[in-house]
Amino acid sequence: PTEESEGDAADDAGADGAEALLLEQDFVDLAEALESGVWQVDGDDQDLYACEGSVDEGPPGAVVVTSGRCDACAYLIHPLRGSRGAQVSRLRATILCESLDADSSGSFTIGLSYNEDMEESSLLSITLRRERELPGEDSGPDPSKPVELHLNGTTVSQNVGRLPVRLEFEAELRWATSEEGKRRVTLRHRLTPVTIGAPGCEEPGVLLEGLAEGASECSADFYTPGVQLGLAQLLYMRCTGTVKARPMRLRCDAVESETVE
Repeated sequence: PTEESEGDAADDAGADGAEALLLEQDFVDLAEALESGVWQVDGDDQDLYACEGSVDEGPPGAVVVTSGRCDACAYLIHPLRGSRGAQVSRLRATILCESLDADSSGSFTIGLSYNEDMEESSLLSITLRRERELPGEDSGPDPSKPVELHLNGTTVSQNVGRLPVRLEFEAELRWATSEEGKRRVTLRHRLTPVTIGAPGCEEPGVLLEGLAEGASECSADFYTPGVQLGLAQLLYMRCTGTVKARPMRLRCDAVESETVE
């Protein structure tokens, strides 16, 4: 992984608030990143292993397999600048979602949080999951329900298609001042079905940049509008229930500002 030191990032950002690299990760190298503390593992039972990329095994990345009931939760966590935090301006990633178990309400989320309480302090949450039952419903798990894509609790796509599916996205965050109005995130994303074992499935992921061909765009408020903290502390990936997912590539950038505390 590539990480900017605090001094280097400030120099790159400059006085005009230009973006500075925080983290660039090729997840086929996750074992090295875990050993060096760039990423941390937390939560319930999960299995992590690297895939170098082949037609039989699929694209290169870190395969994350979790097993458990709907209350089981496992995390991959990156403390931004060693938990000092950063005003993240852009997050790009390519992730292969291979399976989400309906019986355990399996879901996969990648997000940013203000502190260690990732459930209650997230400002960005990009989630793949099936539609949840409404209060009073008792129909039980339904594997036939399509997997949806959500941005900060808002449905972006009601059907991402059959799994496995490759999600490529770019999330642009705008940390507005009180004069500018609400804090907003713009999501540009592209969803592509992948067939493991088919020629071409082993191709490495690319990082989406801008509104590329086949990409869609939407926006939402920061997930916790009542919280006005100025820095995100953690970048995380969360699996709930029984899930198989494959982070492939990721890049996170920030804007430096001397006025942010």
